Amino acid sequence: MDDFYDPPGNPQAAKRSFHLERLADIQPTSEISWRVKGLIPAEGLVFLYGPPAVGKSFCAIHLGLSIAAGLDFAECKTNPASVIYVAAEAGSGARRRIFAAKQAFNLQKDLPLALVTVAPNLGRSDGDADLLIEAIKEQLSDVDLKGAVVVLDTIARVTPGMEENSAKDTGIFIANADRIAKEFCGLVIGVHHPGKVFENGLRGSSALLGAADTVIGIQKGEEGVRTAIVQKQKDGEDSQSFTFTLDVIDIGYDEDGDPISTCILSNISGLARHDAEPGEKRQRIPANLRLLLNVLGSASTDFGEKIRPWADGPEVWALDKNNLRRAYFDARPDNTEDAKRKAFDRHLTKAIDQRFVVSAEVNGKVYLWSIGSAREDI
Repeated sequence: MDDFYDPPGNPQAAKRSFHLERLADIQPTSEISWRVKGLIPAEGLVFLYGPPAVGKSFCAIHLGLSIAAGLDFAECKTNPASVIYVAAEAGSGARRRIFAAKQAFNLQKDLPLALVTVAPNLGRSDGDADLLIEAIKEQLSDVDLKGAVVVLDTIARVTPGMEENSAKDTGIFIANADRIAKEFCGLVIGVHHPGKVFENGLRGSSALLGAADTVIGIQKGEEGVRTAIVQKQKDGEDSQSFTFTLDVIDIGYDEDGDPISTCILSNISGLARHDAEPGEKRQRIPANLRLLLNVLGSASTDFGEKIRPWADGPEVWALDKNNLRRAYFDARPDNTEDAKRKAFDRHLTKAIDQRFVVSAEVNGKVYLWSIGSAREDI
């Protein structure tokens, strides 16, 4: 009998069945698991983040057009799908950017890509998730929406009033994004900002990191070269990167005859293993410690304190152990409290023993901080 789902409270829910596959019968599926092979999954939640003016929106648009057209991105094969770009931050600017990217791609035919310039509220449980889904279905009824990709640019603009550091509030957004993705058996890509320190990841609650399938951070380097680093890849290899630059192009003229300009991506490199910068210290981090160390970094950005752990030593930016525990629990929403506690204690002990994390007691509190610039290498 096939599995089926009924909402809670439905009397039919008692009839739900569970099909068990025996070990000898378990086989890998042949379904496509990547939207952009090795970079963007076919389903789930992806975050593309970076500081202002780094080019993250231009990158999201180029990525969206590549998916809609089925064109390679960063030399990775793309499996085409419909794309809905929610330009919640700059509707008119998004029109110019999409138009320019379309010209740069030299696309002569229409593609299954649509633009939304009204910001939905996805920060409330009674918000606009269902309205957005209905609008997509009604207005794109002639388009194949299975596997659709919905880009939210930016997370801040589609979650007005949300307390970003609250795991409860952030959980509502995650639930809405998950609702949209599952409705189309597809993907939500959120364009976001970093915390105070870029290396510490996404701004806000660490629940975002825990819920994400893929996290890509973009930084600007010398001579305008941007580097996009895969900081988390749930079902693939992280610590990969690609680079790109932005070219300014004219797309028309205004009423005064002055050129209207915007930017497009250019010089996009292939996705490759990310190498450390010269002199950058790298440590190999066991896979089972990645979540703890990622959470330590992101939570330290928002809740860290400057302490002097030893009288004759320097000040360090550290995190109260209780704050780390809470953030770690938030990043593991699918586990029981007992499982979270055991995992936290086990992984923290291992991280300290292997000298990835330092622990010190100051004024009766236990503080923790990471050593050096650890990279997630295994």
